[in-house]
Amino acid sequence: MKKGIEVNMVVSNPVERSQQLANVFTANVEKPASVFSQDDEVMIVLENELSLHLLKENQSIGLNLPETAQTALWITVIVADIQVTLANVDQDNFTVTVPLTREPTENMQYFVMVDSDGYQWMVYQAD
Repeated sequence: MKKGIEVNMVVSNPVERSQQLANVFTANVEKPASVFSQDDEVMIVLENELSLHLLKENQSIGLNLPETAQTALWITVIVADIQVTLANVDQDNFTVTVPLTREPTENMQYFVMVDSDGYQWMVYQAD
């Protein structure tokens, strides 16, 4: 029996988004059996911890892309080497909105990026 926490995200193209994320983070991509059409969902595990279920927009069943940038909720990914991770960010698919910043009081480095569907990603490394 599988246990854990899974985040479900509606994205414009699950296959492309999973490839984009796999280029940035350590990732394990799984393609589950498609329910409605080919390439409508992908499961991806980031950094061996975070399970994401990427679902293609399907308005007929209420799966809608965000209409505005997501600012009240974001995904945080903790990485082993933030310099390598930042170097892997593809500027065509992600916009870095907060540059690499050292937070001395919390002993960490972080940056924030937004993907092309408007989801925010905070990436950090604890020193």
